[in-house]
Amino acid sequence: MSQQQVCNMHRLFRFLPEILVGTALFVSGCGSSTSGEKTYPVSGTVQFEGEPVAAGEIIFFPADPALRPNVGTIRDGDYRFEAKAGPARVEIRASKPTGKMLSPPPGESGNSVPEMKSYLPAAYNTDSKLSVTVSENPSENTFDFQLNQNGDESNLHSRSVEK
Repeated sequence: MSQQQVCNMHRLFRFLPEILVGTALFVSGCGSSTSGEKTYPVSGTVQFEGEPVAAGEIIFFPADPALRPNVGTIRDGDYRFEAKAGPARVEIRASKPTGKMLSPPPGESGNSVPEMKSYLPAAYNTDSKLSVTVSENPSENTFDFQLNQNGDESNLHSRSVEK
C-alpha cells in the first residue's frame, strides 16, 4: 500500500464516526415527513457548562423502532425542528476545532481544514439516556438541555410556551 493510500485511509478513519452517523441518518430519512408520519414543532436551548452550544445537532429517536428519527440543527444554543409525537430518546452532538489544521494527503491538492473533535460526553450522545415526550400540542414542546462535563442525566427542563 502506498503512502498516499495510507494517508487517505487515515484521513477517512479520523472522520469515520461523523460519516457513519450522517450516512445512517440520511438513509433513514431523518426529519422527513414524506412517509406520512405527522410531525409537530419542537424547540429549545442547549447549553454546555453554562454556555450555549455554538453548533451541533440534536436527534430525537422515537421509542417505536418502526418510526424514523428526527434531526435538528443547534445554532448559538437554539434548535427548532419537527418531530413525531410520543416518547423519544435524545442524542446531542457537537464538535469544535482542536486548533490543528489538516493538510491534504501527499499528492492531493486542496486547502487545509481545521481538525474537529467532539466535546460532549457520550452520556449525551452514543450512551444517552436523555428523553422527551413530544406532544401534539406545540406549546408543550419546548425542551431545554443544560449539559455538563460529568454527563449528568437530570439536565432536561421542559417549558410550555403561551401562544
